[in-house]
Amino acid sequence: MTMLGNYSLDGKSGTRYRFAAYSRDSEFDAFAAVYVMVRQDDLGHHLVYIGETADLSDRPLNCGCKDCFDHWGANAVWIYALPNLRKRQEIKADLRSRYHPRCNAEPSGALSAQAIAASFAMNEHRAVFLQTE
Repeated sequence: MTMLGNYSLDGKSGTRYRFAAYSRDSEFDAFAAVYVMVRQDDLGHHLVYIGETADLSDRPLNCGCKDCFDHWGANAVWIYALPNLRKRQEIKADLRSRYHPRCNAEPSGALSAQAIAASFAMNEHRAVFLQTE
């Protein structure tokens, strides 16, 4: 498991959530969390999908949105461990309402390579983030 650092995302409510970032191919133990699939590149951090799960060992890597993750180049997963289902759902909704990740809106990811390049060039899905230690 490769840890990439710690990042914070602010929800639409103004609440800040701190995430631990890992490479997408990391394997996790079974625990509940809010997770964010992210494309990290030279232009920054692009949020691809925001979800929550009771068992991180099964999701997000086995999520039904895998094709969309691949399509949008997700190469990292950010994790916010939280056992409470209601709170996970609230955080997921708070973050989705601010960032509108592509795979939450279009799970099939059915856009052309040209549309993908244009989208990232315009920074439509670029996250405002704070790197922490």
